[in-house]
Amino acid sequence: MSDNEIVEEEEKRKKMKSIEEEKEKEKLERQKKIDFIKKVEHLLEEDQKNHVLYEKRPDIDKLKFGDKPPPGSEDLMNTILKNVNEDHNKNEIDKIEQMNNLKKKHLFYELYRISNSSSFKAHKIYTHPDLIYGMKYRKLGESNLCVSELCIGTNMYENDNFISRDDVNVLLNMAFYEYGINFFDICEYDPFPFDPDSYRKGQNRNMNLFLKDKKRENIIINLRMCSSRNVNKLEYGDYYLSWIMEGLKDDTPTFYNIEERLDKILKNLNTNYVDILTVDIPERYLPNNEKGEDTYIWGFENLNTEQNKNSISIEEQFDILEKLILKGKVRHIAVSNESVWGIYQWCNLAKKKKKKYMKIVCVQNLYNLLHKNEVESSGLVEMILKENYNVPLVPYGLLAGGILTGKYLDPERYHTMGPEKVLGDDQLDHDLNEARGNIPEDYGYLSYGPKNGRCNKYPNLYKSHRCVWAQDATGEYLKLARSHGMSLSQLSLSYVYSRPFVGSSIIGPRTLGQLKDSIFALNYPIYQHTEWDIHEIFLRYRGCTMDGNTILNSLEDPNKTSQNVFYKTANIPILSGGTFWKNYPLPDIMKRYEYTDLKEEHDRIKSTFGLNDEPNDANFISSRMWVEREKRKGEYFAVKESNIFKWNKLKIYKGAYTKLSEKEKQVYDTSDFHFTFKNNTISVTPTDEEIKNFYDNEKKIKKIITQNINDHQELFQYKEELGQDLPAPFNNLDIDLIYKQLLNRHNINPLDKKELDSIYEYVKLTPSELKTQDFWYIYKYNPFDTSFAFRTGTEP
Repeated sequence: MSDNEIVEEEEKRKKMKSIEEEKEKEKLERQKKIDFIKKVEHLLEEDQKNHVLYEKRPDIDKLKFGDKPPPGSEDLMNTILKNVNEDHNKNEIDKIEQMNNLKKKHLFYELYRISNSSSFKAHKIYTHPDLIYGMKYRKLGESNLCVSELCIGTNMYENDNFISRDDVNVLLNMAFYEYGINFFDICEYDPFPFDPDSYRKGQNRNMNLFLKDKKRENIIINLRMCSSRNVNKLEYGDYYLSWIMEGLKDDTPTFYNIEERLDKILKNLNTNYVDILTVDIPERYLPNNEKGEDTYIWGFENLNTEQNKNSISIEEQFDILEKLILKGKVRHIAVSNESVWGIYQWCNLAKKKKKKYMKIVCVQNLYNLLHKNEVESSGLVEMILKENYNVPLVPYGLLAGGILTGKYLDPERYHTMGPEKVLGDDQLDHDLNEARGNIPEDYGYLSYGPKNGRCNKYPNLYKSHRCVWAQDATGEYLKLARSHGMSLSQLSLSYVYSRPFVGSSIIGPRTLGQLKDSIFALNYPIYQHTEWDIHEIFLRYRGCTMDGNTILNSLEDPNKTSQNVFYKTANIPILSGGTFWKNYPLPDIMKRYEYTDLKEEHDRIKSTFGLNDEPNDANFISSRMWVEREKRKGEYFAVKESNIFKWNKLKIYKGAYTKLSEKEKQVYDTSDFHFTFKNNTISVTPTDEEIKNFYDNEKKIKKIITQNINDHQELFQYKEELGQDLPAPFNNLDIDLIYKQLLNRHNINPLDKKELDSIYEYVKLTPSELKTQDFWYIYKYNPFDTSFAFRTGTEP
């Protein structure tokens, strides 16, 4: 055997030996593990608390050990218990995942239904794990622009006081790269607030940075530009918006210098063109929805003002914008804050001149839950549908500057007395300084929310959404959203997203959280029943943002009446446009009042006999005194005032107490029964020894009387705020005697629900008439209602 072979043989032996040693070590380690587990098994058998875990424990071979914890350590026990529960937890997780998948599937089909019902169908869909249905893309009008269903409004992104440059870059890139948003809205006079200092610091620097590393054709920019109507010198002064003309020849923006202004913006953005140029405000006079105007003020269109001098016709605007398109600086045009007539004129001009490329591709108007009337009741929706003029709505103001998140809504405004307190006699309604603290919404101020919130920092922002009626409508939508399992912002956003006439919706998130919340609202479908409920509130508050903040009693009256006072004294809700569901057929007015009286009588009888009481709730003030039974916890009996105040033995005769006769004692005697409460039910049961002994114990009687008086004294401190009738500390009637006489003399059991409900038979109403009760609008206790004729409107 050669030397090399000897060496190789030796190495083989060493390898075999090491392998055997490793096997032995593994065997020893396994034996150690088995020994450890046997020790733990002994502990588990003795520990009754872990008996269930022990039964579910898998075989030793299935146990997985990590870092080989030492014997007797807590780590070993935790490792075993973790493995014991592994299979059980896996099954639970599987069940949860199955349920989540089922929910997602249901939501997907609802979102699919809504997408298919849209007039503007999805051209393509970008899928994302955070989005159940995905981000839809639609074509705007008859153009080739394919835009995401969400558009980022950038009017705060050039102001470092709202959001830093770095945060803007992160937010825009997340919207573009992660969620596929390719539509961005910018304005000539941005950023907010609109002043020269903010404008000079902005100059589209952040948007320029965002566009730098992107393919320009992948991003769609909508640029809103001023018309001569933006410069309202009568309201804002001579200097307003003149700063956007710095470095240009003219001092005032008009259509004649629009190309010069456009070149300036293109240079700031470092791009050659914008995809859409939108006329921000029509050149002609139109009511200003920001001020709450909903009617045309005749004469304004003929005022000899600089605005009217600079205004030009739609046809002239058409020709000027066509030159910009032909030069390649603009691809398409659009309008904003436009009326139905204006949209028709723009579309008709393109058709008349046979210039399809000049047809407007969309219209940007204010649209949200509070401001629906201008869009939906004007005929605009029918006109812009694809099958008609094909000009989709691109709404802005979906959350009204945050008002429709509910964060500015004072939770203490909503109680039984109404929105706010009426001004006292020592205060003047027309004095702003005196009234502002009590009824701020009357004058355009919000009374709640974060101090740094935009609407609190800038009182003129969304002023039309601040009046009492708009705030009341916000409260109604908030309650509706909660009843449907959503936040108010989710309801507000998803409602607008789901409108069949909307092409894309402008959102203005200031943080990544707000961006994601706005995007995730795409996962919330608006179900049909939610649609009906929203429509009902809309019809009650049809034009809540379209009225001024004060009401004049007459044109000559210099003192303004606050909306609160006017609102509270109204017999029929102001701004009611009728109702939607369950409002027909209404019974005649006499039947309504008679039935309402019966309903109040029905409730009064129930309260009298304690049927509305909750003895087991210490915070509930009951109409009767209830004592919990010592031997039967959870059961209560009603204390008889007749026994406490000796009505069963004495009577007042000629101003003095006298004893009852034997015959009278028999008539007034109710000692054989008591009202009792058990399992949330009031019934009458025979009097037993425990109840008899209670009346012999003066300490117990004194205790229940003292407690009852204290409870009512505390309650009466808040009587004015509660605004309702409160039960007296003691009944001045012998309820038990009334019950006995009704049963014995008239065979009427007031505890029988059927007999109680038979009261309503005095006024015959059909089931459909009964469903209309929410729309009867009867205010029985209105202090201003002095007569039935006044209440019903029949008074001459």
